[in-house]
Amino acid sequence: MERHKEFCHAPRRPHRRNEAVVELPNVARRDLLLTVNRMAIERVQKLIGTSASTPTYILCSTSLAPAELLPTCVKISCDRARKKWSNVRALARLHGVPFIFTIDGEDAAVFYRHPDYRDDMVRSWLEEYHKKVRMAQIEREQHTTTDSTMVQRVAELERRVIALEEGRHNG
Repeated sequence: MERHKEFCHAPRRPHRRNEAVVELPNVARRDLLLTVNRMAIERVQKLIGTSASTPTYILCSTSLAPAELLPTCVKISCDRARKKWSNVRALARLHGVPFIFTIDGEDAAVFYRHPDYRDDMVRSWLEEYHKKVRMAQIEREQHTTTDSTMVQRVAELERRVIALEEGRHNG
């Protein structure tokens, strides 16, 4: 019995994590200004992930950002980014919008989606949503067409009734 107990409760190996990837809550809201300021001064890069092993975003000094990315960046102050952090992350992750965080009007750091990040579930949900929107639009158009056809038919019937009534009164 004792041996079985040892076997069932064998010590687990410690979970290994990619130390290069910082989990998102460690960079979020509270210390964003400090982090961005450090990025600008030290000219470093942080890989940021929603889990400990997969990078989702990159936060780096402007000197380390890809040159082709800089002209497309949306400028945003650290304070505004802190207040709208969920929106900033969502735009970067889902739409690939890169941001330049500014401190006192000076470009300090760039925040953008990691180039290797892929979320197939989000893509499939968006595809399903767009299909449903198209189907709803087609149905609306069919109902509109049906409604206008019905209106035309009723108008034609009314004209016939009026013509018949006029024929009775004249004849």
